[in-house]
Parts: sequence; C-alpha cells; structure tokens
Amino acid sequence: YKKTREVVSKAKRTYVCKPLKDVIKEYRECKTIEEERALVKKECAHIRDLFREGDTAFRRRNVQKLVFFHMNGYPTDFGQIECLKLAASHKFSDKRVGYLGLTILLDENTEILMLITNALKMDLNEKDPAIVGLALSVLGDVSSAEMLRDLEPDIALLMDQSNDYIVKKSTLVASRIVRKVPDLSDVFAAKIPSLLASGHTPSVYHSACLLLISVCETDASVMTPESFQSCVDLLCQMLIHTCEKSHNHEVDVGKIPNPFLQIAGIHALRVVGQHYSTESALSAVLQAAKHLSDEISVVSASVLMECVKTIRELPCASAQDIRFALEILEKCMNHKDNTIKYAALQELRLFVPLDPSGVEKHREIILECLHHNDVSIRTRGMDLLCSMATSDSVARYIDELVSYLIRSGSEHQQKIVLRICYLVEKYLSSMESRMRVYIRVLCEADVQVPERVLANFLALLSNSSACQKLAVQTLFEYLSSNAPPERIHLRKPRFVRTSIYVIGEYGADYAASSSSVGCVELIQSINKYLQTYRNDDSLINEQFSESGKLKLSEYVSVRLAALLSIMKIVSRSSGEQQQSLLLAREIFGQFRNHAELETQQRACEFIVLLASDWSTVRKHVLESMPRLDYETRRHKIIQEVQLDLDRGNGKNRKSSASVLSSHAVTIGNTGLLLSLLDDDEDDVAVGQSAQQQHAPQLMDSFSGKNDANFDLLTLGDSLNESEQNRAEPKQAMKSVDPLDDLLGTSSNLLALPPNAESASYSSRPKPQHDAAGALDLLDLFGAPAQPQSPVSEAYSAQILNENQVQILLTAKRQNETNSESSTQTLECTATLSNLNFNQSINRFVLQVSVPRYIKLQLYSASSSGIAMGSTAHQKFTLTNTLSNEKPFQFRFRLEFERNNEPFKSEGFVKDIKC
Repeated sequence: YKKTREVVSKAKRTYVCKPLKDVIKEYRECKTIEEERALVKKECAHIRDLFREGDTAFRRRNVQKLVFFHMNGYPTDFGQIECLKLAASHKFSDKRVGYLGLTILLDENTEILMLITNALKMDLNEKDPAIVGLALSVLGDVSSAEMLRDLEPDIALLMDQSNDYIVKKSTLVASRIVRKVPDLSDVFAAKIPSLLASGHTPSVYHSACLLLISVCETDASVMTPESFQSCVDLLCQMLIHTCEKSHNHEVDVGKIPNPFLQIAGIHALRVVGQHYSTESALSAVLQAAKHLSDEISVVSASVLMECVKTIRELPCASAQDIRFALEILEKCMNHKDNTIKYAALQELRLFVPLDPSGVEKHREIILECLHHNDVSIRTRGMDLLCSMATSDSVARYIDELVSYLIRSGSEHQQKIVLRICYLVEKYLSSMESRMRVYIRVLCEADVQVPERVLANFLALLSNSSACQKLAVQTLFEYLSSNAPPERIHLRKPRFVRTSIYVIGEYGADYAASSSSVGCVELIQSINKYLQTYRNDDSLINEQFSESGKLKLSEYVSVRLAALLSIMKIVSRSSGEQQQSLLLAREIFGQFRNHAELETQQRACEFIVLLASDWSTVRKHVLESMPRLDYETRRHKIIQEVQLDLDRGNGKNRKSSASVLSSHAVTIGNTGLLLSLLDDDEDDVAVGQSAQQQHAPQLMDSFSGKNDANFDLLTLGDSLNESEQNRAEPKQAMKSVDPLDDLLGTSSNLLALPPNAESASYSSRPKPQHDAAGALDLLDLFGAPAQPQSPVSEAYSAQILNENQVQILLTAKRQNETNSESSTQTLECTATLSNLNFNQSINRFVLQVSVPRYIKLQLYSASSSGIAMGSTAHQKFTLTNTLSNEKPFQFRFRLEFERNNEPFKSEGFVKDIKC
C-alpha cells in the first residue's frame, strides 16, 4: 500500500510538470511583476521537489525551465548539480541540455565545474562528432585554467583529425588555452601552419587565424622566424584565394566573398607584422583593399577598415601606402551610412601623427561633420579637429567649434567648452587672443562652462595687466549696451557674475587710465544687473523644472559678486571718491532688508565699512587679489583633454597580452602574494590595503638565496632616472589659491595635497574650529600658535605621479629606548591623491614588498576609493633589524580602477633617512 501511494503521489506531481512551451506562455501572460514572481516561485518549488526525489523522467524538462528562469534574472543555483547529472548521461538529448545548462548557469570561477572534468574527458574520446562537439563547446565557453591544463593532450589530438567540424572547435579551444595557460602556447604554435594549409573549410582557416592572434599576443617568442614566414605565406595565399576565386553562397555576404575570414586573416597579418614584418603581407592587404574599394557598402567597409588599420601599423608601409589608406578613408567619410562615416573619422585620427598634411587635405569634409544630424558624428569630427590642430589652423578651428557650441544642446556644451579651451591653451600664444576666446565662450555657454575653466580664465587675467584693461573694457561695453533679458531662462548668470567680478577687481585701474569711463559709470553698469537679479528668487524656483538651465545658487551669486565688486571699486577709486560713496550707500541700503540672508548680511557689512571710521581699514580689507598660478591650471586642462583624446584613440587600452598575463592582478582579489619584481622564483612579502592584517614575513623576500647579507641595492641599479627622481623630496610648498573660495570650488581643490610638502609644513598646526564649525579668525590672520611638543625630523617625498594619481610618502622614526640598538621602526603614511576632477577612483590596492631584514606591518586604508580631487591615506610601519648596516627601502605597486578601466604603477623607494 505504501509503495502504491508513493507511485500515485509521484504520478500526480509528474502530471503537473509542465513543458517549457506552456511555462513560457504563462510567463508572457503575466500582467504584473507580482504574478510573474508567483509563477516562477511555484514552478521552482515544484522543480525542487522533483529533484529531491531523484526524478529522472522530467529532469531534462526541469533544467530547460531553470535555464529560462535564469535568463530572466531569477536565482537557479539549486539546479547546477542536475546539469552535471545530465551532462554525465549517456543519452545525447540529456547531454545537450546538461551542457547548455552548464554554460548558462555556471562560469569559469565556479568550483563545482571541476566535477565535470572526467565526463568531458570521456566525451572528447567519443566517436560521435556531435558529442565531441558538445564537450568542446563547454571547454570553449566556461572552462577554467585547471581544466584546460588537464585536457590539453586531448585537445591537441583532436586538432589532427580529419573532421573539419572537430578541428574547428578544438582550434577555438586551443585559442582559449593559450590565453588562459600561456605556458602551453608552444604546444599549439607548431600546429598553426598545418591548419592554414589548403584542404580545410573556411571555418578552420578562421579558427586558425584566431589561434595565431592569441599566440602572438600572449607569447610570440614560441614562434620561430621560419614559422612566422610560413604563416605569412599561407595567410597571403588564403586572402588572395578568398578575394578572387572564392564564391560560396553560404559564407558570402552582400556579394563580398567571406568577409569574416578576410577580416580574421588581415587581423592576423597585422598582429604577426608587429613581430615579423614582410612586404608580401603588405601587398596581400593592399590587393584585398583594391579589390573592395570600388563600391563601398557596410560589409566591404568593415574589411576596408581592417586593411587601413593593418597598413597603418605595419612598419614596412611606405608613404604611398599611407596615402592609399587615406583615400579609402575619404571615400568612407563621403558615404551616406553613418556607421561607415563614424568608423572612418575614428580611424583618421590615428593617421594624424603619421601624415598630418595628408589628413589636413580632408579638412573641409571634417568641418562638414560638425553640421551632421548625428551627434556621434559631430563628436568624432570635433575630436579629430582637436587632434589635427596646429598654430596656423587653430583660429579657424576655434571659430567652427564656437559655432558648433551655439548649435549644440546643453548636455554636450561642457565637453565642447573643454575642447575649445584645450586648443586655446595649447596653440594660441597671445594672451589677448586667449582672453577674447574665453569671453566669447563664456557668453555663449554660460552655466555649461566648468568652474575650473572660469578659474583658469581669471588666473590668466591676473598675470597680464594688458588683458585686465582689455577685459574690463569689453565686459563693461557688453553690460552697458545690453539690458538684462526679462525671460529668466534667457539670462546668463555665470557670464554676468564673471563680468561683474572682473570689473570690480580691475575696474578702478581701468577708470584711472580712461578719460571716458569713471568709477561711477562702472558702478551704474553693475547696479543695472543687480536690480534685475534682486527679488525674483521665488519666480526662479517655479521655473527651474521647466528651463533646467539656471540654479538658484548661480542667481544668488550674481548679487553677492555685484555687492562685493561695488565695494572694491569704491575702496580703490581716487578721482570720484565722494560720488562713488554716495551711490554705493544708496545701493547697499536697498538690500539691508533683503529676504535672502546672505545678501542682507553682505549689504549690512559693506554699509559699516563705508563709514569714515573704517576708511583706513577699508583699503587693506579689499586689497587686490595676488597673481594666481596660471601655468599649473592651463597644464591641467591640456592634460585632462589630451588624456580623453588619447583614450578615444585607444592609446590607454591594455593589450590582451597584458590583461591575460599570468602575472596580472585582478583589482579586489585579496590574499595574493605576488612578486613585485615579476620573478617567479622570488618570495615577496606583500601587503594589500584591502586586508586588515599583517602581511606575512616570507623567508628571503627578494631571492631564493640563503645569504643573510643579501643587499637589495643590487636590484636598484637597473632603475631609470625617473624612478630615482621619484624618491627625491621636493621642497616647494603649494599655497592655497585665494580664487577657489570665490568660485565655490574650494571643497574640491583644497582637498588635494601639495606635490611634496616639506617637513615643517606637515607639522604646522591647522586652524582651530569653534563649536559652530567656523574657523578662528586669529588663526587666519597669523596669530601665534600654541607651542607644540618637539617631534623628530620627518621624511617626505613624492614617490609616484602617474595616470593622474600622486602618492606622497611621509615617514617618522619612532622613539627608541635603546639608542645603541640595531632595530629601528619607521611610521609611514602614503597619501594618495586623485588629480582627476572628472572621474573618481572606484577601488585601489596598494601593495608593499620589503627585504627580509625589514618587517612590514600594513594597516587598512582610510577608504576603498578616492573621490574626484580628493585623497586617501594608507599607513604602515617598517622595522629594520639591521639599521646599522642596511637602509630602509621597499618596493610598491598601486593598482586601481577609474571608469571601469584598470591602471597599474610600480616604484622603488630607496634609502629612507629620518
């Protein structure tokens, strides 16, 4: 009775086990997310019951449904073991579903995947090509390095079979083995010439090209010159045969013979040409390009782009070949299809260093791209103009970009402004010319002009008295002749604020030297805009959601800048002192009872300063701004835009060889002790900022020798001068920029540490804060600080300045009780600064390695990431057990991610003295 009851119960559950088609139909009929989740929950519960009871009749159907649920974002981890059972089955239908589930539900990092290794080995030795193909598909998709190493002999045997289907799949798996296990590259490198020989299908040729690319990018040393020459000859024959004689409707696309094989072959020739360049390879590529350049379509353009890249990168290409490539790009840029035009513009940028005059011939076509309807075409054209600009052509390019700035939307204007500033600072030599372009850009873009660009413009004015007078004259004429618009969204608050600031800062000197304009006229021009921006705060708040172009802070800042500028003009005026005072008192009196608190406070303060009792103090309080650091600011803008342009050119992208190298470190992986010297025989004590524990002290940190007197200095002889200069402390002290508070950017800029602060600056007391959080004014005006306890002399040096990241190392010796002891300890702090104001550092790992006579204790970092323009701190201690004989020294490696792009920097700090 009991067995009968179990059979009936199982039959009922089996009866309700719906096929995949019915489940998909019910899933699509769900109208709400709740219904969808309820359906998935019910089906998953039923599948779990069947799995728990060991059901085999509907295991394949249930795994299919789990794959469908997984593709829709639902967790299906409980079905992984069932996929393994299906894959180990003797039925082809079960294997097919089991291997499909493995490739979708698992990845190469899943430990459970190792359980299928034996089943894969058995399937690779099957006589049925379909079963062997399934096993090869799994190895090509989700196999780990351990699995590939174990199954490498079977893959090598399969590559010698006569079945092209098996040879193709096994060759693709071999390509994955080369990337995952580089030390096995020599096994498959010897098989490449036989794969490229005649007698195979196009799919085998295609996979052989991919294997050749993987070998060359991973470890090209396994290829001999004879192998290179053989591969080049076979690739050339294959290309010629494909272009001229191959007519297979199964692989031809749009009357282009097998474009995928042509692209793979040309790509292989390009990669091989970086190690073994021959004229035959270039002639084959040119012949393929000439065969397709008559009528350009999307398919032929893809092959032509690959030909152009190969011509550009092959060392044996002549000037005539470069001109031929430029002619192909010209035809692509004149094509109607936007995709072809975009690819041609992107590729043309890379030809600027090779043939600037040849690229300059296509200037009119590039300028027409700025008027294109597609924003991506306009962006590529703009970047290309920046790359090909020279001192002679920059004026026209700036005019075109300013016109493009006027036509573009607000979401693209900030990027255009930065490009214009890049051209201005890099190619315009005249300060007056730069100033005129800045005013023009500020007038057109207004709130889309970044604050750092405004700061650079004001720094430019502070370094040129001629520009100061010319700027005051230009801006005064604009404010006097143009009335403020009545419609709020047409106003330009940032341009008005900057204009008022310039007139207030330099207007008194201009009025003293001008016969037609006095201080009263300057104050009246400012007051005209001040009255417009007086009492419309509530109206602005109502229209924010509609216009989206103004911010209340911008609107308020105009009033504050106007009041301050009027006060500056009054305090610095000489000829019309009485008239200026009366006009200023009248204006300030209108804002004594203003609804906005800060405006009211500023007006009341200025009224007090205008009193006769404060006449002597007034001039000192409102002294002229000092000369600002213009060169540093302009170089930052040039460097920022240049990095962006290089990133678009692909200069900062890592090659697959560096990414897939066995020595590469993945950001975020902890517990890995890797050699900072890239020597497998070295045992290095490495500390990672992600670990909150002491790094183990390994025996013989820098070599396998047992010599206790091993000297680390012998390893530093090969360092170049740049690495040695990093350890030299810089004595220059960076002053706080007084312009930052005016522009509202002090929160970002003041967070940056100086390049290399001296020891005296690091021990200087910081300004004290009161209970309300305000700075003590006595500290600001240089009041004597409280006496500090004496501290030992500190070591300070900049040890890294790469990829817009700076590391400042400060070290202080701990007080030792026994002065004659040979053991000394340094307390070290590494300050990491993100010098990029547009992108933050998501994650970073700082690793430190020391010789074995030094003990390392590494603490956790102050934060896991670094915001734009901000800093993070990493503390560690070094204990030298042979301080009387050996110096303090260490190697370090910094790895971080910025905008999902990995960076790595290394350095060596030698002979730390405190």
